[in-house]
Amino acid sequence: MILHYLKIAFRNLWKYKTQSLTGIFGLAFGLACFVPALYWLRYETSYDSFYPNSEHIYRVYSVEKESGKVNEQVPGILERKLHEHFPATETSACFVIWNGNYSAEGTPHIRLRTLYADSAFFCIFPQQFITGDARQPMQIEHNIILTETTAVRLFGDAEKAIGQPIKSKQFSDSYPPFRVSAVIKDPPHNTNIPFEVIHFPVLQNQMTVYMPEQAQWTYFNRQMYVRLNAHTDVETLAVQLCDFTSQLEANPNIELRMLPIGNVRHRLNTDLPFTLGFIRLFVAAGLLLIFSAFFNFLNLHLDLFRQRLRELRQRMISGATAWQIILQMMFELICSIFLALLLAWCFVVLTLPMF
Repeated sequence: MILHYLKIAFRNLWKYKTQSLTGIFGLAFGLACFVPALYWLRYETSYDSFYPNSEHIYRVYSVEKESGKVNEQVPGILERKLHEHFPATETSACFVIWNGNYSAEGTPHIRLRTLYADSAFFCIFPQQFITGDARQPMQIEHNIILTETTAVRLFGDAEKAIGQPIKSKQFSDSYPPFRVSAVIKDPPHNTNIPFEVIHFPVLQNQMTVYMPEQAQWTYFNRQMYVRLNAHTDVETLAVQLCDFTSQLEANPNIELRMLPIGNVRHRLNTDLPFTLGFIRLFVAAGLLLIFSAFFNFLNLHLDLFRQRLRELRQRMISGATAWQIILQMMFELICSIFLALLLAWCFVVLTLPMF
């Protein structure tokens, strides 16, 4: 019976191909426009959500009281002070990201995005190790960690990279070359913390050691993330943190703010060419388009059924019941929708990598 209905459905679709194909392609186009827009929204709102307990990870940044200017960096001394005064901060990570110049055997010059951090970074942002020392990769001061793509680019293979020397052109010649202690998976593209190299910030740490404490509060050079206890009252903590530097009489000119890691991309990054509101508007426009295409699709099929009234009456005269006629009409409608979904899926699969 199903095979019989299928044969009749495709025969009628071919007989009235102009109306049928118009409805099918219109619905497929609506779906093909809506799905990438929805994917875009999902991608932009999933930044760093792949890290464990990401819902409890917050970015700490500063705001100038007088001008309201946002400073994404915080003083390095803040990390120790937060742990002393706010037990809710289970762990924290302070680091610096910038483009560093390196040289390796066979590669006299290469520019890599470098993350200067200590082992506390892995407590909040655990990485997937491919080879090397996964337990204490930063135990020795001059150890360096490479991403898989960087290791293959420099040494041809992740395994061969272990123990290899890399010279940093940012440091003086008095420092020995760094040694690759581990290779990790490349971070996903949807992250606020992109990097190609991780190593311990030798010079930054030495500079702050000899700085007076009061001067360190004016030296904004670190990105800071904290992971809070699951039972922390975040709103109360945010209020207490706001005026924390004034209470310490350290730097009364700034306020400290917290932002969930998932909101950093569109709340703290001002260089983006689009806002989250624009993407949501794009999704809403796609939703309107798909509804319009669907109603157009239904109208075309209703008109098609009206053109076939004579055929349907003849079938009832020949013995077909009203239920069989309705079932056949619904089957033809489902076949058309299935074809539209198939076309939309093919279009999305082909264009999504480019999108």
